Amino acid sequence: MAKPVILVPVDFEPVSHQAIALAKELAPALSAEVVLLHVYDLPLYTYPGFDPAPIASYLTDIAGAAQVALEQLAASSGVARTVLRQGEVSSAVIAVARELGARMVVMGTHGRRG
Repeated sequence: MAKPVILVPVDFEPVSHQAIALAKELAPALSAEVVLLHVYDLPLYTYPGFDPAPIASYLTDIAGAAQVALEQLAASSGVARTVLRQGEVSSAVIAVARELGARMVVMGTHGRRG
């Protein structure tokens, strides 16, 4: 039987580090594994005559940079498992939580209102 998962969506800001610390604190009590998730996306618009081919290369570069940053954060936080997704953030968080059967999602907030 797989360990329960605590999913931690991260954006590399200080609040992400706080969320990771809280998840790691909760994990032993739940016998759970902490999994970091980063979701990236670029808005792409199509215009008549626009050639999207150069953007495909750029997206590959973005994905590579995001993967490296996520792995570095995981290593420095002592977290073994990561997931990287491209797409709309809230939808991706929900989808990954369902895929992994996450027992809990722990994420930081910037405290913005309105």
